[in-house]
Amino acid sequence: MLELFKAELTLCKVTKGEVVAVLSGGEDQQEYAQAFMLAAQSLGATTFHLNVPKYGQGKVAGLQGRHALTGNQPAIDTLKRVDMVIDLLGLLFSREQAEIQEAGTRILRVMEPFHILKKMFPTEDLRGERSFLEPSSSRPAKCGSRRPAERT
Repeated sequence: MLELFKAELTLCKVTKGEVVAVLSGGEDQQEYAQAFMLAAQSLGATTFHLNVPKYGQGKVAGLQGRHALTGNQPAIDTLKRVDMVIDLLGLLFSREQAEIQEAGTRILRVMEPFHILKKMFPTEDLRGERSFLEPSSSRPAKCGSRRPAERT
């Protein structure tokens, strides 16, 4: 697990001197939290774990954009000051996620079981960050696509 998470953080360009926070709720994903912190530390980052109580989550279960961080402004402000958040809580499509990202913080959401994470592990080519040029124009190819085969 540690090696996979280290490889993921390397693809996320975590570097020495950055601050990486792991966000979780209650007792969920504690093994992931520890492994991500150790992986980030091995890359030279400073880490900490922000664990928020899961109380009240039952009232908002199934409501997109609502989670245990909702309304916890001190925690949100803390996450806005780090370089990267490992989201084990599930901030997806929430006001809090948008606020944290607007501050310049990168977020990696990790919710899947480990055997699925191994199967889905990204490669540099799949990330779509490279600008591949189509042979007949100077337009970049669609993000995540491969360069079209050259015709002879």
